[in-house]
Amino acid sequence: MHVRICEADPRIVDYQHQPHRLEIMLSDRAKALLYTPDAIRQTEDGTIEVVETKQTEEQFTLSSRYAEKLAMAEQVYASLGWRFLRLSQDKDLEIKPLWPNARMICLRNKRRVTTADRMRFQEAAQHEGGTLPFGKAVEALAAGGIYEPCDAVTLLHRLIVGRTAFLDLTRRIKIDSPVKLIVDPGPPSMLRNLPELFGSDIQFDALEMELS
Repeated sequence: MHVRICEADPRIVDYQHQPHRLEIMLSDRAKALLYTPDAIRQTEDGTIEVVETKQTEEQFTLSSRYAEKLAMAEQVYASLGWRFLRLSQDKDLEIKPLWPNARMICLRNKRRVTTADRMRFQEAAQHEGGTLPFGKAVEALAAGGIYEPCDAVTLLHRLIVGRTAFLDLTRRIKIDSPVKLIVDPGPPSMLRNLPELFGSDIQFDALEMELS
């Protein structure tokens, strides 16, 4: 679920799953505390978010040892200026309309978008001041019969995944739902070179810190 939401949400610039391992060295323990996050993602404003996912919210606190490990990891990421998110399937992921929207867009975005397709959408959006209704976006992509409406919807989904078009996944998608042209693609992904994010003096797979 988290993969598909990241793929469909234009606010997520990039994401990776199980991207690294922390080895947290504590002064009162002989062995390092090991933690591998479920995911890391970068938002359109450059924020780095480390994500831990579970099926239910209660699973984050069922084990005191697990809860302590998450708290330690959260301190490490906070020292880097990153957010740490605990996302549960029942409270954060499998919710309507977010999950149905993300699932539909991910399943129906496999059609290749040509330069002409992209230009038609951009011109139609610019003509409407940068934002146009979902139905008009589909109509523009259909180009008077070049594509069937269902194929035009698939093209629009592909533009959303490709961060050319923005659609709010937290709202029900209707024919008049606003679709915005993304003019500024946002910052480039910083996740492709994680060692640089950690710093030149910190190993990629062994982040050692003294935590009180």
